[in-house]
Amino acid sequence: MNPSPIAFTVAGFSVRWYGLMIALGIALGIGLAMARERRYGLPRDTVVDLALCGVPAAIVGARLYYVIFSWPTYAKNPISALYLWEGGLAIYGGILGGLLAGLLYARKKGLRFLTLADLVAPSFAIGQAVGRWGNFFNQEAYGVAVTNPALQRFPVAVFIQQDGLWHCATFFLRIHLVPHGVRRPAAARAPRQLQAPRRRLPHLRAPLRRGARPRGGPAHRQPLLGPRSGLSGLERACGRGRRYTADRAKEEALKVESGALNSG
Repeated sequence: MNPSPIAFTVAGFSVRWYGLMIALGIALGIGLAMARERRYGLPRDTVVDLALCGVPAAIVGARLYYVIFSWPTYAKNPISALYLWEGGLAIYGGILGGLLAGLLYARKKGLRFLTLADLVAPSFAIGQAVGRWGNFFNQEAYGVAVTNPALQRFPVAVFIQQDGLWHCATFFLRIHLVPHGVRRPAAARAPRQLQAPRRRLPHLRAPLRRGARPRGGPAHRQPLLGPRSGLSGLERACGRGRRYTADRAKEEALKVESGALNSG
């Protein structure tokens, strides 16, 4: 599979797949954040305002990061650092620039930065996933040469025109793969006695009280926070069961009050 880096040409201007993939990733990320905005209780159009300042800051950060770590290339002609159409963006700088813009936006609007970070985290992931396809069309960000003919196929490996060899597609996979139907040698497999034992995770759902209805019913209450409550230490540390503690205190108060009235 040997794709062309140019998607189409308009009036002599070539539009590359790399730019299209980056734009598509940004659009999908913004759309996902807009769909999740309401559940965080944020003001309307928060995502749009954040994108208007975050996306340019991410592009500038990505370019600065690339230029700084490739300065010998731009030292003779520093003005060429502004030639974005010649390529040269680093995702690390883009993330740093976007986070800095989000921090300044949160302080200006009086919003909680961690809430904004939680909102846009999936958008970063989907933008990175789609943008990596731009590396595929540009034939860059590849790994070591693949000499095994069984692995010289897409998407495990890609053919790079520059050297005429198949290389590991690191923008898709970062693990060592074994062809289908081929077992690893015995030396590569750990003996059974040296393998870590499998442990079943404890059941975190606490048992219901006797006579209580299923979860969601009006009679359902969370158990107490004591060591015999059936809860794990993590659940007790997180405060699970406070609602039932308060309800039980109210019930005992009502019993005491009713007993006092009956005795009177």
